[in-house]
Amino acid sequence: MLSIQEIVTKTAYQRNQIRETMDSWGQYHPDIETPEHTKANLTDGLKPADAYAVKEAIHKIPLAEFLAKSGTTGIAGAAYLVPDKVHDELIMYSMDTDIAPKISAYTVNGWQGGDLKVDIVDDSSYEAHEFLSGGQMPTQTVNTKQATLAPISFGLAPRITSDLIDDNQFGLMEFHLQRAALGIGKKATDLALTVLKTATDGWGTVNSSATGDADETKFTGGATSDVVRAMKAVGNDLFHPNTMITTQEAWNHSITTSGAAAVLNGLTTLTPHDPAFPIKIETLDICINNSKSLHLSTDAAGTFTDCVTIIFDRNNALLTGRKRWMQLNNYSDPVRDLAGATITCRQDSVTLYNDSIYVLTET
Repeated sequence: MLSIQEIVTKTAYQRNQIRETMDSWGQYHPDIETPEHTKANLTDGLKPADAYAVKEAIHKIPLAEFLAKSGTTGIAGAAYLVPDKVHDELIMYSMDTDIAPKISAYTVNGWQGGDLKVDIVDDSSYEAHEFLSGGQMPTQTVNTKQATLAPISFGLAPRITSDLIDDNQFGLMEFHLQRAALGIGKKATDLALTVLKTATDGWGTVNSSATGDADETKFTGGATSDVVRAMKAVGNDLFHPNTMITTQEAWNHSITTSGAAAVLNGLTTLTPHDPAFPIKIETLDICINNSKSLHLSTDAAGTFTDCVTIIFDRNNALLTGRKRWMQLNNYSDPVRDLAGATITCRQDSVTLYNDSIYVLTET
């Protein structure tokens, strides 16, 4: 792995581009283009092997080391490694609360202009047809609907003060960046889930129903199982119900209660699968998330009401668009301006095939 000195040596031109961009615009994002139409980041223009080595080192070396080497007694030029490291950490920490990319069939990043028009093809238009060898391919009409990704701007300011910088409290600075990233990820999840459960953009009609029992979402019970009923409906629409998102309240109060015997007796698969989906039961990857999009309770402590559980095919349900993700604003000096900098993002999602989604709502 490269040392900080080796990164500095390999990125003289790139660091100068970052410095000029931050001086001119007071912001940092690795996709911002300079007036010369190059990207102001540490790897733009490097050979692939060098770009990989720089990225690996930036990711693995602690932020505290970059900050410590950025002082007057440190390594000349090391300060302009800090913006890329901070951005990398924000992305990494946000993954603990940001499930939007995990539940989206595709994530679009960094297009030019404002809103992005998305053509969604009717899934029945993508059917293959047989033809004779040497014969002409059959013609077919491709039906499309157009949805619009209109990114919503949001952000926050990490609670980094000048005192923390002056006192070299690098650990506390990293802690505040971590908490800011978690807040960003939580907001991104709320936005994506709101679109997913509404499901109005694409083809088909979202499947939805009340669970039929007050404050209950049943997992077992045959024909009376809410979850099984939802899975069957998604399957009947020719999609694969592979994902369930539910709240901790619904999971512990109803779902595991109704299915506990089967789980404990080993009749149901219950194994870790993915950090976003730590539980797998039968064909469902399960995410437990307490997003405010999934219940009507306030942020105050208390039992959730009207919990929402979503069963869907995550390969066909949602498309998410993001622009300038984790951009640092009010940010010209790479170290001093961490006090007062803001972190901003832009995101929107659209549904693709609404009938690949089933929304269960407790009453």
